[in-house]
Amino acid sequence: MERDLHTAARPHERSPEDHVRENLAQPAIRWPRPSAATLGYVALWVAGAVVAVAVPYVVVPVGQTHASVGPVWTAFGFTVIGSTIMIIASALMFRRSKDAGVFVIGCIPAVATIIGGVILSASKLTH
Repeated sequence: MERDLHTAARPHERSPEDHVRENLAQPAIRWPRPSAATLGYVALWVAGAVVAVAVPYVVVPVGQTHASVGPVWTAFGFTVIGSTIMIIASALMFRRSKDAGVFVIGCIPAVATIIGGVILSASKLTH
């Protein structure tokens, strides 16, 4: 079936060669698909965030105004461990992607969590 390129065809009549011959203004969108290793690093980062925030909350709840020294240091230790996991996962993602933004975006919440842990620990120990 010979036809002029200026003649519109129904979608089911178009061949793949027709798409190649046309000069499209925008190429087809190809969405990036993360690898299994990248998803693993993201899961490791999330696990670190859970360790840094949820475990200390279980050890010393935020609403508790008076706490003994032992549980406060234990909670702060879990905050530091979880934040370290987050930083390590960010560094591994950086090594894989070679994008400094990945490292920065992964480390800023970890550092903020450590700072928050210092503030909460100090407030629990001074009351």
